[in-house]
Amino acid sequence: AELEIVQDTLRAMSLAFSHLEGAGTIHDYYAARGERSYVHMLYRQLGELYLEKERYRDSAHTWKQFVEQYPQSDFSPQFSVRLVEVYRQGGFPSEILPAKQDFVVRYGIRSNYWADRSDAQRSEVRPHLHQYLEELATHHHGAAQLLQQEMSAAPQTVDGFDHAQQRERIRESFLAAADWYAEFADTFPADTRTPDMVFLMAESLHEAGELPRAITAYEK
Repeated sequence: AELEIVQDTLRAMSLAFSHLEGAGTIHDYYAARGERSYVHMLYRQLGELYLEKERYRDSAHTWKQFVEQYPQSDFSPQFSVRLVEVYRQGGFPSEILPAKQDFVVRYGIRSNYWADRSDAQRSEVRPHLHQYLEELATHHHGAAQLLQQEMSAAPQTVDGFDHAQQRERIRESFLAAADWYAEFADTFPADTRTPDMVFLMAESLHEAGELPRAITAYEK
């Protein structure tokens, strides 16, 4: 009964915030009155409330607001994953990859969040890092190869096609892929996928013209 009362109260409060200015109002309200341990529950309830009404942008904004306001919260990784799910559910494919990249930057092996957590706490983000890092690396590698194909198909004389600019875009995409492959290998050194990732990192560095780094990766 007590749990139902709490849930009803949270829903009523989130409904009130939805009639104001949504997630931004939650932060302003408690910034003026002092933080509460249950504030994450309000953001969660509001995000789900918007989702029920198919207000996908507002739902996504709510999850994102919490992550930005409370980056070191134990709940932030959950909210970041929910943000990816809402973008997918709402049909915003162009938002999904940046959200996954943001997840890796916020909670990955190179982040302050990772450095401050125990191994048990890190285990909660590892499955998502495994998925997102591979997807990010594959995306940038594929994008670089597609750009190569476009350049090969465009004669040097075509007006408006800048081959030098295209080569730089290709190089940047291969370097981005190599960086994500490297982070996968650093995060999951004993994983069965890691040898493939290191090889693909070497290939990407080779294509980017980073020959010394490519040799080191091939040797590894």
